[in-house]
Order: sequence, then C-alpha cells, then structure tokens
Amino acid sequence: LAHLGHVVVGPVPTAEAGCRLLGRAKMDLALLDVQLADGLSFPLADALRTRGIPVVFCTGHAADGCFPEDWRGAPRVAKPYALGDIVRQIRPLVAASTERG
Repeated sequence: LAHLGHVVVGPVPTAEAGCRLLGRAKMDLALLDVQLADGLSFPLADALRTRGIPVVFCTGHAADGCFPEDWRGAPRVAKPYALGDIVRQIRPLVAASTERG
C-alpha cells in the first residue's frame, strides 16, 4: 500500500495497541484482521467507527459467522487476498475521505 502512495501507520498486533495508535495517528481508514493477538478486533472497529474512520476487514472469517450483526455488511476482503482485492475495497473509502477533507 505504501508503494501506491498510502501512508501506513501499522500494523498493530492487538486491539489495545490499535486504540493507542488511534489516539495519536491520523487515519483515513483502517484495515483490520478479525482475529488479533488479544481477541477479536470488533471493539477496535467500534472505536474507529465512532471517530468516523471507515473499516475494511481482511479475514478468513465468513461475515455471517463471527461478525456481530452491525458489522456484517462492512467491506471485507477474504483471505487469501491479493493487493488488487484490497485496493478495490479501499478506493471508494479513500475517495470519500478526501471529499470530506
């Protein structure tokens, strides 16, 4: 993603580390694996959504499996994925973030 001009501010291994990073880094969007070292990433996703930061899940989990109901429609890239899969998901989110300023 850095080669495409994006500034990458992670990765972080835990939701706790993600919340700390959220407090000190500007983010236009977040790519989250569902399973982090300290559990599921949905609490971090909730914190991101509260701040208006879009989330794309990169995961092998089915949306109707472990996803809470309010996250089942979220953008998702299924593993194994290629860079093009991620770019297709983040492109509209980056464009919308740029428009919001």
